[in-house]
Amino acid sequence: MMPKLVTRTAFGLLVCGSVLSGASHAVAQGQGFGRNTPIACGDRTAITKFLTDQYAENPTSLGLASNESVFEVFTSKRGSWTVLLTNPNGITCLLGSGEHWENNKRLQTTDPHA
Repeated sequence: MMPKLVTRTAFGLLVCGSVLSGASHAVAQGQGFGRNTPIACGDRTAITKFLTDQYAENPTSLGLASNESVFEVFTSKRGSWTVLLTNPNGITCLLGSGEHWENNKRLQTTDPHA
């Protein structure tokens, strides 16, 4: 199996290429992320199917940002992970990915709102 970094580069090309032909897709130049690196963006359905089929990653957590964007973390039992951002306009972008994901139990606290 190829290292995940190499396959994620291929993933970006795949998202911006044939898998999403005809669908809305783009490559953002890191706007709002503090970098000038390309970010793979495209149709959420195609991207999540790719993550499930290629890496056996499934959604494990999500959060809603103040601008109504949705952040999602996809993880696999093998420990691979991917973070996606879906904008209010429906475009999904790959923000990061890696290996060795671990779920930590929430620390006990005396704060009832934590």
